[in-house]
Amino acid sequence: MSEKTIHANLVGNPAGGELDDPWPPNRPEVGERVAIFTYEVRDDDGVREDLRTFHITPADRAETGPIDQPTRTPQGVTVQWRGSGTGTVTARDSRGDTLACAVEPDDPTLVA
Repeated sequence: MSEKTIHANLVGNPAGGELDDPWPPNRPEVGERVAIFTYEVRDDDGVREDLRTFHITPADRAETGPIDQPTRTPQGVTVQWRGSGTGTVTARDSRGDTLACAVEPDDPTLVA
């Protein structure tokens, strides 16, 4: 696995929301091109760690740059979807109840 390989959730995207699943059964497949979206969560109250999660959708939904404005939540965090382009699925896996894929992004700054 490459240093820039990410683990991306199959659900959640800016167009359909956090729980939207745009995939037909048994997709995406290894080798399939996908759109990768980064979801940033920044701590505002010093209680949690900042984090970044990755989500994938069919490649025709790819965007770049900020997708929406940062939103502050009552839970003391600020969240924002950020577009990041495309990548290729290198493996399918699951983490608990979440289906995920290993994806190698075209733009290595995605994992920076």
